[in-house]
Amino acid sequence: MDISSYAIIFLKAMLILGYVVLSTYYLYTAGLISRDDANSINELHGWKRAIPAIILFSLIGIFAHHFFSFESEGFLIAERSFIATAAGLICGPFTGIASGLIIGGEELMMGEAGSICGALTTVIGGALGGIIYWMAGNRFPRIMAAITTALVTEFIHLALLWFFTGSAGQNFVLNYGISIICLNALTMLGFSIIYLGIIRKKPLEW
Repeated sequence: MDISSYAIIFLKAMLILGYVVLSTYYLYTAGLISRDDANSINELHGWKRAIPAIILFSLIGIFAHHFFSFESEGFLIAERSFIATAAGLICGPFTGIASGLIIGGEELMMGEAGSICGALTTVIGGALGGIIYWMAGNRFPRIMAAITTALVTEFIHLALLWFFTGSAGQNFVLNYGISIICLNALTMLGFSIIYLGIIRKKPLEW
């Protein structure tokens, strides 16, 4: 893959990051994400008030799949698992898992190469994000914890591709695995800094 392809993948990832940031900003300013770190979107407002977050994150995931993915060697490079993981880290397990199920379900219906692995990873990402949110005291965790969550999710994705998609998946992991891992880490780093430092106006906790 040449430098122009890397640039396109990076640009698309940053556009997805922008959509996630804008959606999170809307949820926060609309009062659907509590300004009190001790409360989650689910605890403060009930599951019905979590529906806008689920809809927004799910739409971003579907939108990313169709318009901001990059195909190489028969596999799509997108940020679907990042979106579900971010939903869990911001809003808790219910929103993370629900968003992951919707995004993953849509991916599964498309029937593309590695879609089962990608769909499963998206659900796992939303669940992991929600678990880390809960372990952090029902709030967005420290930046390194958020990045680690994104990395673990992507490692799971690459492992599933390696073991269950044959030689094509193994070649894809060998050629793009490190780049995808670095991209996920960078995207989560950028989001964490923007969410904590700019949207919530909190001191950055590493």
